[in-house]
Amino acid sequence: MRIAPRRPLEVAIVALIIFNVLELGVSFRLRSTVQPNRPSEVFPKPSGYLSNGVFVRFPTAGCYVLRVSSDHCGFCRLDEVEYTELVQRARNSGCETVILAPKREQLESNRETSEVLQIQYIDFSFGRALVPYATPETIILSGSGRLVWFQEGAMNQDGLTQALSALGRTSD
Repeated sequence: MRIAPRRPLEVAIVALIIFNVLELGVSFRLRSTVQPNRPSEVFPKPSGYLSNGVFVRFPTAGCYVLRVSSDHCGFCRLDEVEYTELVQRARNSGCETVILAPKREQLESNRETSEVLQIQYIDFSFGRALVPYATPETIILSGSGRLVWFQEGAMNQDGLTQALSALGRTSD
C-alpha cells in the first residue's frame, strides 16, 4: 500500500513558518523605532479622567514626566527605585508627574491622593499622541510639550542617568 505524498503539505507548513518569522521580524522592527511623538511635534498637555470621573487638565509646568504603567505589570516594579528618584528630581525641578493606565481599570483608584496623579481614562487628544505598546514607558516632555526623552521598558541606572540629563534640557 502506497502512502499519499505529503510533500505539498510539508511545503505549505514551511512556507507558513517562514511567513510568521518574517512577520515577527517586521513587527519587532516597527516597535523598536516607534516613539510616542516626533520630536518636532508638540505633545498635547496631559489630561484625562481619574477613576472617579473627575477631569484633570494640568496647568503649564516646566516639564512633564509621563509614565504608562499598570498595577498588574511586573516589569513596572523592576525600576521602582530609578523611577522614584526620577519623580523626586522632576518635582524638585518644577515638573508635573503623571501615571497613565494603558487600559481602563489597570490602576487602583485609592492612589488618587498621592503626589503623582494617576489617570485612568485619557483625554482623546492627549491619548492619540501616545503609543502605549508596552508597560512601563517613561516620557519626558518640555514645558511646551516637546518630546525630550523616551524609554520603553524598565529603566536601569543608565536609563536614569539619561532621564536626569534630559530633565536639564526641558527648558524651551
